[in-house]
Amino acid sequence: MLTAVVIRSGEALRVHFVTSESDSGEHEMNPADCAFEPETYPPEGEAFTVEFCGTGPSPIIPEMKELAWGAGSFIVFALLMRFFLFPRLKKGMDSRYTS
Repeated sequence: MLTAVVIRSGEALRVHFVTSESDSGEHEMNPADCAFEPETYPPEGEAFTVEFCGTGPSPIIPEMKELAWGAGSFIVFALLMRFFLFPRLKKGMDSRYTS
């Protein structure tokens, strides 16, 4: 049976066609065939199967780098608002109400 394995990395798209050599649907593979780093390796004597490949990054949970950029930009914006923009707004509102 011919199976298509599609791997997407950024804008690149790779398609591999894999044939099954046995009736059980399992075939021997190499850790280099995994799309992601294997989480565990099989015990000695067992065949390396797809189950040993890593699952890859989560599509929902953001990376730590994205969290750091978001937190940093929020802190800069909050400080800018607190020390520069809000006092000017308050000064303008006070002068408007007193006149």
